[in-house]
Amino acid sequence: MDLSSQNLVACRNGVTSNSFPVSTGTPKHATDTGSFAIYRRVADEEMKSPEGMFAPDFYDIKHVPWTQYFDGGAALHGAWWHNNFGHPMSHGCVNISSPTDNTRWPSAAANANWLWSFDYIGDPVIVHGVTPGLSASQQPSD
Repeated sequence: MDLSSQNLVACRNGVTSNSFPVSTGTPKHATDTGSFAIYRRVADEEMKSPEGMFAPDFYDIKHVPWTQYFDGGAALHGAWWHNNFGHPMSHGCVNISSPTDNTRWPSAAANANWLWSFDYIGDPVIVHGVTPGLSASQQPSD
């Protein structure tokens, strides 16, 4: 995954299988760079911020489709609440287009659905580049 271009490239045995735009963490909540592995998968997840309900960055999103955790609370997952892929939008996760539960953009590309079928527990997730809006020295790493 390239933070600089906001693009995910899925490979198996060194061969590219698919590539598509994603939305990673914003400069305030940047996605860490490093080498990780998928350690947990949940088809329909509720994601809730650790901050209290009245915190400025509070979120509680139900029915997050095709969630694959790779770095603590950071995950690859479908996003039905925006259609701005290719630009940082998240709190550190990797948002991927999906028509699942998507009433606003029901014809969204099924990239998260595809990635869910492609990935397995233990598969590597390599995150590199720099989040737009940060310098290389500001980019968090594993």
